[in-house]
Amino acid sequence: MNNASLTRRSLLAGLPFFLAACAERATIQTMGLAATATQLDILVATNRAKSPQGSEIYGSDRANGMNYGEIGVSVPASHKPGQVETPRRGPANPNTHFGVTNAREFDTEVAFSARIAERALALDPAQREAVIFVHGFNNTFPEALYRFGQMTYDFRVSGLPVLFSWPSGGDAKTYLYDRDSVLFARDGLEALLDRLERSQVNRIQIIAHSMGSQLVVETLRQKSIRTGGTLWSKLEGVVLISPDIDVDVFAAMATEIGRLPQPFVVMTSERDRALQLSEFLADGRARLGTESDSAVLMTLPITVIDTSAEGTVLGANHMTGVSSPAMIAFLQGLRDSRITQTVLAPEGPRQPGFLAGLGAQ
Repeated sequence: MNNASLTRRSLLAGLPFFLAACAERATIQTMGLAATATQLDILVATNRAKSPQGSEIYGSDRANGMNYGEIGVSVPASHKPGQVETPRRGPANPNTHFGVTNAREFDTEVAFSARIAERALALDPAQREAVIFVHGFNNTFPEALYRFGQMTYDFRVSGLPVLFSWPSGGDAKTYLYDRDSVLFARDGLEALLDRLERSQVNRIQIIAHSMGSQLVVETLRQKSIRTGGTLWSKLEGVVLISPDIDVDVFAAMATEIGRLPQPFVVMTSERDRALQLSEFLADGRARLGTESDSAVLMTLPITVIDTSAEGTVLGANHMTGVSSPAMIAFLQGLRDSRITQTVLAPEGPRQPGFLAGLGAQ
């Protein structure tokens, strides 16, 4: 066996330990809502199978169809921007930890659509937007749910937060299973977007992390092929955070999609250790999430935000875009400031929304 093979085997042996350190294993803990806590009602669409374990709600197995629900997530008053405060062991404390206050399941797609309509119509028309989060590799359902709760709270999402959770194995050793699950989940995500397009929401935004970014781009490509280049008219923005996609593959898919939704934001970091590992496993092929000045990317209508400066020396730097207080403040500024509508969107002001003010560069 040559040295390269030995190095690869050694790295693969250490992969579970490295990635396990990137995220603590959260569980679903039902609790009352503390007087000072904030409840976020998150809509859920998933093709994960239901879990027999109450600590997950949905597990890692693939379901034959879609499951729909709505879950109340409690955010403690002591929450710090970018953090997901869950107990390392023992019960969650409503005053200091994220938790679940209630959960309901919709038996039919019609019931899920009715709930979307009910919530959308209760909002001011300017706030009727759906913000979809698609999580990444090695995520359990509780981890994805709480992470999206953190993002919803920190970014002050005022519309409908919708979690699309695909059947990740939730284990660093199931990388290939997760890759296949991304392909398995394309139809489910497309169906969710079709449903929101027909709903009472006025705008749709998508945020995806890591391997979930490939799911989003695959779904956009699939929809474009099905319709001859037409995407959802309400889709007004896509953000890919640390996308685990081969750069050449992304460029090819973007070309096949045709007109990308705008703004189309890619958040990268040269210090993302998880993606560096992914590059090594891919024989050194560059990942989209580590490239900030690629000649290929310069030809595409996308906005690249380099978060390398916010990385830490010892951290994995794989969630910097939503865990760094500085990046949270930066993105809030892009959303809230009218100045950026001139700087980044020379074509003029956009409708207010989660990504309002961002435009292609």
